[in-house]
Amino acid sequence: METHRRRPSEQARASGARAGAALVPERFSRIHRVRRKLRRLANEVRAQSAERSKRPDLASVPVHVNLNHTMICNLRCVMCEQGLTHVPQRVMELDVYRRVRDELFDRISELSLTVMGDPFCVPKPFLREILDDVERFDLRLEITTNGLLFGDEEELERLARLVNRMVLSIDGATPATYERIRKPGKWDRLVDNVERFQRARRRLPPWRRPLIYFNYVVMKSNLEELPDFVDLAAGWDGHEVSAAMLITVDPAIAHEACDERDPRVLEVLSEARRRALEHGLRFRVGGAHPELMKSLQRNSVGLRVAALQAWAGVRPVFALGLNNLVERVGRRLRVAPRECPFLWAKTHVQIDGTIGTCCHPQYYVTGDLMQQPFDAIWNNRRYRGLRSSLNSEYPAGACKDCHLLR
Repeated sequence: METHRRRPSEQARASGARAGAALVPERFSRIHRVRRKLRRLANEVRAQSAERSKRPDLASVPVHVNLNHTMICNLRCVMCEQGLTHVPQRVMELDVYRRVRDELFDRISELSLTVMGDPFCVPKPFLREILDDVERFDLRLEITTNGLLFGDEEELERLARLVNRMVLSIDGATPATYERIRKPGKWDRLVDNVERFQRARRRLPPWRRPLIYFNYVVMKSNLEELPDFVDLAAGWDGHEVSAAMLITVDPAIAHEACDERDPRVLEVLSEARRRALEHGLRFRVGGAHPELMKSLQRNSVGLRVAALQAWAGVRPVFALGLNNLVERVGRRLRVAPRECPFLWAKTHVQIDGTIGTCCHPQYYVTGDLMQQPFDAIWNNRRYRGLRSSLNSEYPAGACKDCHLLR
């Protein structure tokens, strides 16, 4: 990797470079950035090719890295491990983060924050350093957040400019339901933050605006509000609503799991899907039984709705780059019963620098970035074995019935 001089930030220079002002790394040269874009595109194609052929040894590096940079969350949601179990409230050490950056940021295409905590539950200097590096390395950035900790208008402007995909987790369409599930969140604050981000987004040119995705965990107590939430998401410039059926991480929440054989579940999901189609939103259901998914797909759509959905499918290419198109085409070329979105193109860096396979609660640890180079981990025996076993008669551990498989 090239070495680069460091220079004071624009703000520091404007204030006379006062003592103690933060230093921001200089952007890479134009030639380096063009070469890097070409390398990344070639890497994305190689990664998709390897996934289609199911090769265990890869010539590519991950396209996408999920950085679990904090375990801290400001909420204790009734269905989440944060609210049900003891999750250590930790922030990634700076030396671990910088090791990840130096090893991977010049080669990967996408970075997402985070797995267990909320991305904004870190000291502001740390978050600024991450955003500085995202800008310097020209990374596509995905943030998954509960939307309650957005900063002031200046910080929101920068966030809207740097984020490609903003994923907002909201589990209700009314204040009462939301505040009962997402404790101690406040509905009015959430709505204000979403609308502020929406305004910041709209001030950008259309081709630079981040896409807004909404995650909605479907439970018995919020099932009926899902269609109304789709309407809200459309009013907030949503691109996609993902309705994930509750995964019971603790017996204490088992009573909230929907019976997917209940006809009412299909009725509500069908109505939510119908409204999404009419708004031109993408609508996905995750973690549902295959029979329920087949029933949902039987609904017919008109020409106008089909046109809106076609545009909803193409629009991410403008915000998320060619990799989105390559990945979407690759998904249509299934060559095996089990298609994992992680083992060939994605990896997860845990808070201590260990490398995890995915976001499954029973993920495999494949190596330690603080002890060995990433390239040695990416093609080590454990990774190769997982890739080889995925479509064998005996997939490794949780891979056999994983709800994340395509």
